[in-house]
Amino acid sequence: MFPSKRNLDEAISDYIDLVGKQGCFTQSDAAELAAHLYDSTDILKHSGLSEEEAFLVACRRLGETEILNKEYAKVNTSVSVNNLWAYLFVGFNLFFSLPSLIIKGLETSFFWVNVLFYDSLTAIVIITGFNIFICMGIWLIVKQKRQIAAFIEAKVFGNAKRTVCLSFVPLTLFFISNFATTRLKLHSLIFYSLHVFNSRFVEFSFYMVILTIIGGIVVLVFSINRFEKISLKSMFEMPSTYFLLLISVLAELVAASTRILQFENTLTSLLAFGLIYMLGAYFITVYNMRNNYRYLITFSIFGIISETVFGIMADIERGNTFFSAYFILTLITAVITGLFFGRGGLMMCSQNQTSKGY
Repeated sequence: MFPSKRNLDEAISDYIDLVGKQGCFTQSDAAELAAHLYDSTDILKHSGLSEEEAFLVACRRLGETEILNKEYAKVNTSVSVNNLWAYLFVGFNLFFSLPSLIIKGLETSFFWVNVLFYDSLTAIVIITGFNIFICMGIWLIVKQKRQIAAFIEAKVFGNAKRTVCLSFVPLTLFFISNFATTRLKLHSLIFYSLHVFNSRFVEFSFYMVILTIIGGIVVLVFSINRFEKISLKSMFEMPSTYFLLLISVLAELVAASTRILQFENTLTSLLAFGLIYMLGAYFITVYNMRNNYRYLITFSIFGIISETVFGIMADIERGNTFFSAYFILTLITAVITGLFFGRGGLMMCSQNQTSKGY
């Protein structure tokens, strides 16, 4: 029910937003539609209907929202085209200028960390913490993609010109910061991460930032047609072959990057390497009741080929070493272990669902 005028206002506003999702009508059209809903609801209320019933009947008389959008699109052909250009400008400015601005900000921050702490342990902890924070921020943005898209859509629908102008602010700040960093003769972010601080932890966390960005893009691309909230289940449940192959490449890059940490003994390196594949195999198994083996083979195939080819080449170059065999066996063992624990988790989920059914 709608016990107050405020709730009726919210209901009409929500309905107009629903109709305007395609961006095919103007603000005057929205005002006219709102006025029509208010008048129709008021008339129907005087005929004996409740406010809720009157509002629902008034909406039903207008017709399906898709039909309304098509009618408005016929009248306002330029609106959808203008909004499309607005989305292109906003999208370009956000995806180019914001990451570039963040990189410039990190270069400046790393510069001052280096000035204040040189390459001390404090500097290494600060830089590694920066990189971990960035990785977490990227996944938070990916997870909130629906809310971010809805926010941008609402802003473009409300005032496309103002939204486009505001989207140029980060781009302007980027050019200003680029000029400032050039005058200060700052090193690049890569140079700071790999050479200035000269730390395996900084280097590893830097690679994790790059791989997190790539992984975030992969998740966004493969979740375009999915309306549910992004989660491990939504991504790993019945995954496509292309998605598994890309995740396989990312898993191998992450697993191989653990060698940069240069653990004191080989066993620790193997455990860190295998942990990545075990987690991947676990998630694939626990979210898929069928086709476990096919998914797991697709997931691990790139790693096996990569470790075989490049591992043997590295062994030959080092001379009389067999590290490639150790890592291949660790990979296969990790996938089997993930399958084992994943089936245990799958059985627990099935038992919980059965108990809830009773």
